[in-house]
Amino acid sequence: MGLLDIFRPKWKHSKVSVRCHAVERLEKPHLLAVVACDDPSPKVRKIAVAKLADQGMLEEIAESDESHEVGLVALSSITHQQALLRIASNAKNAGVSVAALDRLKNDEHLYLVAKQTKHFVSSSSAISRISDKKYLYELLGQKIDVKLRELIQNRLESM
Repeated sequence: MGLLDIFRPKWKHSKVSVRCHAVERLEKPHLLAVVACDDPSPKVRKIAVAKLADQGMLEEIAESDESHEVGLVALSSITHQQALLRIASNAKNAGVSVAALDRLKNDEHLYLVAKQTKHFVSSSSAISRISDKKYLYELLGQKIDVKLRELIQNRLESM
């Protein structure tokens, strides 16, 4: 424990275990949001995220947090298809992107993810789920990775 820990709130303590315990008891949404976004420990951020209810904040965290676990906790409370589309397309973490993609329901959304995401695994997963040839042909007209192009061609041949 550092000398400064005496003067700061427990959720700002230098020890992760103390911050975890403090965040478990924290009730103020604005402080939970600060911890969820700014704490250096994914373990502490995960606890804070699990207590958040603000959909906008959860969407932002799922999209921007580099931790797979934190992103998945945020994603678990999100149900709107447009939010899932944004997260699948833009998440920093590939695992969070794929988890959001798995919850998308229509070919247009799958097409948009395949076209926009920077994660190969998300693009290939989206392509493998697209059932409308129109979207696959549109993807072929885009500047895309050679391996994705082969995947699309194989998908079209198998339809």
